[in-house]
Amino acid sequence: WLYFFFSMSTDNNKDDNNRVFSMGEVAKHASIDDCWMVINGKVCDVTSFMMEHPGGSEILLDVAGRDASEDFSSIGHTQKAEAKMKTLVIGVVDTSDSRASQ
Repeated sequence: WLYFFFSMSTDNNKDDNNRVFSMGEVAKHASIDDCWMVINGKVCDVTSFMMEHPGGSEILLDVAGRDASEDFSSIGHTQKAEAKMKTLVIGVVDTSDSRASQ
């Protein structure tokens, strides 16, 4: 039963990660209490991570509501940081949105 429960939970999580958001929707989430960003095409809700971020919440707020892919990759994050980021993914960005590459 436990295997079934956990496999179902994982499957549901995959569906959530396939939700599609416009950059306009991402831009609405740019505060310390509600913070989203796009990293490599994935929409991440980093709200719960704001106070834990080793560089401080200000760094995340600087890129809140926008595509932070370049910022994320230029820092040279550890594998642990990349794994943490993957747990914060809530969907993908709409690539037909002209603002997706900004």
